Formats: sequence, structure tokens, C-alpha cells
Amino acid sequence: MRFLNDSERLTDKHSENYISEEYALPDSVTYTLLGLHIVLVCTSLIANAIILIYFLSIKRAKTNANYYLVALAVSDILLTVWCEPFTVFSNLVNYHWIFGHFMCSSVSYIQTACVIQRSFTLVASSVDRYLAIRWPLKEQAPCLVVAGIIAAIWIVSLVFPVPVAIFTDMVYDEYENTSGICLEVWPRDDFRQAFSTALLIATYVIPLLVLTLTYGHIILILDVRPPGEEYEQLMRRRRAVKRKTIRVFLLAFFAYAICWLPIHAITIAGDISPQIYDSKLVHILWLFAQCLAVSNSAISPIIVLTAERKLPAKIKRQVCSLNSDRKGSIPVRKASFMMLMSRITKRRSTQETSV
Repeated sequence: MRFLNDSERLTDKHSENYISEEYALPDSVTYTLLGLHIVLVCTSLIANAIILIYFLSIKRAKTNANYYLVALAVSDILLTVWCEPFTVFSNLVNYHWIFGHFMCSSVSYIQTACVIQRSFTLVASSVDRYLAIRWPLKEQAPCLVVAGIIAAIWIVSLVFPVPVAIFTDMVYDEYENTSGICLEVWPRDDFRQAFSTALLIATYVIPLLVLTLTYGHIILILDVRPPGEEYEQLMRRRRAVKRKTIRVFLLAFFAYAICWLPIHAITIAGDISPQIYDSKLVHILWLFAQCLAVSNSAISPIIVLTAERKLPAKIKRQVCSLNSDRKGSIPVRKASFMMLMSRITKRRSTQETSV
């Protein structure tokens, strides 16, 4: 999966001027993409920061489902901060990679790891919701178990894309060694195709299948009326809460599936036929597909914040309570100090009268 540059080959004709002319875009396309990336970066950072502050600061918000949302927010912030600025500058401004070998391999590696982490976290959250709704009387997994699952997902996500870090490097033109392009240079084409196929299956096909089965069954379970009239109102409220949680994860999954589909399709097509990267149209389509993929980091937190309609009021209430606690502590300290001083004054007065 190539995020930095879609060119697979450098020929004898590729001097620095030739590369700039090949990757140069119309001004309208460049300014449009730059504007979209700026909006997406700002939205992603603000929305994900709100999610982290809210779900980590309020005790009542620390549920299994919200822990998975926090893990997704951490991944989105990492992707936005570590990868997005360098990728945008290389693809839209300079057309060369000027940040060195380490950043070349690390940016591509972190991007792939965040994609894997997001897909696996969505699968884990869907399974967790399915188990909670399928067997409602059974005790849910403790928070430590959920934290262990999230940690295991991160370990797998960091190990799986190690080949990307190994085979991603800067490729220089033989006539101009001062600047290069950051590419995945695999020793054999079949290795690259096998890895891309495995990545597509692990991060797209399997999650799509698992989430379709789990959420499909969950919808059927929630539509069944509970036995007995005395529990109907209670079960109706529980189903409403569960429906809202399921709706959030369903929308997050559909956003992930739609945002990452174009770049997966172009990558697989390029692995099968690398000649398509010679087309200027494919290059422009790839840049828009990359922008759409990055937009998932901004769309997902917006879905969560939109579902939490009372979130601004809760945050305001939390801030007001903290401020009231701070303000309330001052009069208490003053009152206790005044009481102490009055007692000392009384003792002195009684001592003087006794003398």
C-alpha cells in the first residue's frame, strides 16, 4: 500500500526537472487538495482531542465501547500529526522527499500501522458489542481485559507492516542525487503483490465480513420483543441505548469502508499493472483517493460527537463543577482561618482577664 508516491519506477529520463513536470498538477487541483487537507487536519485534531478529554476525564464515560473509541482517536491523532504534513508537502508542494531516510520509512510504516489498528479495533468493538447484546445477563469483560485487547491490537499493528519499513526507501535519479522520491522498493514484484493482497484481506475484507455478520445478528436480536410485560419498559430503554452505540460503530465502519476503498482499489490495480501509474489521470485520482482515506480520521470522531448530543452540556457541566470546586475551596480556607484566629483571640482575652 503506497501512500507517499504512486510512481514505481525511475528511468533514465528522470531528471529533477522531469520529475517536477511529471507530478505537477493544475493550480486549481493543487489548491483544492491543500485546502481539503488543512480542513481535515484541523477537524481531526480538534474532534479527536475532544473525544480523548471527555472519555478519559469523566468516570461514567469509561465503558468498554468508549475505550475502543479512545483507541481509534489515538490512532487518528498519530496518523494526522506524524504522517499527514510530510505526505502533503511531498505530494503537492515539492514533489520530492526532503525529510531524510528515517522519515521516509517511518511515515509509510506508521500510516500502514494506523490503518491496521483502526480495522482491528473496529472488529474488536463489534465482537464486544455482539457478546454484550447476545448474552446481556453475562458479566462484561473487565476494563483490564479490554486494555489488554487494545494493547495486543497495537502490537500486531506494529509488527505486521515491518516489511513496509524495510523496503521503503528514497530512490535517487542517477543524474541528480540531491533529491529523491520515497518509494516502496521490493526485491520482487510477487512479494509486493502478496503483501498488498494480505493487507487488503486483513484490513478490509475480513473486517467487512465480521462486522456484517455481528451487526446483522445484533439488529435481529434488538428487534425481538422481550417476554413478559413487566420488563418491557426497562428492556425498551436498554435497547435504545444499545441501538445508539451500535449506530455509532456502524457509521464509523461504513465511513472506514467507503474512505479506504478507492486507495485499496488503485493499489491493487497498480500491483497487477504498474503501467497505470504513468497516466496523469491516475496520479490525480490517487491524490484524491489519498485525501479521502485521510478524511476518515476526521469523519469518525464527528460521528461520535454527533451521536453524543448531550456532550457539550456534559463537558460544560464538568468544567463548571471543577471551577466551583476551586472557587468553593477558597471560602472554606478563609473561614477556617478566621475561626482559628477568633479562637486565638478569645484565649488571649481570657488569659488577660485571669491575670
